[in-house]
This record gives sequence, structure tokens and C-alpha cells, in this order.
Amino acid sequence: MQHENNEKSLSREEALALVEYMEHHNAHHAEELLEAAAALTKDESELITQSVSLLEQSSEKLRLILRKAEV
Repeated sequence: MQHENNEKSLSREEALALVEYMEHHNAHHAEELLEAAAALTKDESELITQSVSLLEQSSEKLRLILRKAEV
């Protein structure tokens, strides 16, 4: 399978490696965002907290993929 711009698609192993990388990457950035929230207004901080919650939901889905793939 190829993408519109004629790039070669990832292999299953490459795709799973990317999923695993992104799960770790998201966790790191979630921590950074929560630290940054301390410097923001209450409303901004609440939005950061909501954003981190969504990011964590996304990361959980990535972890589910990895569990199903037995990585």
C-alpha cells in the first residue's frame, strides 16, 4: 500500500514501533504540560488539564494496540 504522495507504507513492525514510540512520547509531553499549567491562569490550567486527559485517552488506545499486538 502506498500513500498519496507515493511514499512506501510502513511494515507492521515499523508501525508498531511508531505506536510504541508515540505512547512514550505522549506520556512525556503530558507531564510537561501539567508542569506548564502552574504558570497559567486558572482557566488556561483547566484547559491544559482537559487536554492532558484527552492525550492520556489517546495513549491508552495506543497501549491497547500494543497489548493486542503482544509487543
